[in-house]
Amino acid sequence: MGPFEIREYIEGARSPFAEWFDSLDAVTAARLNKYIQRLAAGKTIIILLGRGSKRRQAADIAVAVERWMRYKQSKN
Repeated sequence: MGPFEIREYIEGARSPFAEWFDSLDAVTAARLNKYIQRLAAGKTIIILLGRGSKRRQAADIAVAVERWMRYKQSKN
């Protein structure tokens, strides 16, 4: 394992983040990968809950909060 671990939230058999990420063009995907690399420091775990846009920010945050709650419950 490198300096950090990335985990994707899985809903059923799919990753909402992966579905969105796979739809990105190569330039945007590379920028996002570079950004994620800069976020992590030490033994950080990054859990990718989904994706979002400025237009749908409030709704996207609400969905991410719901997924986070389900993720936490599944770990107990």
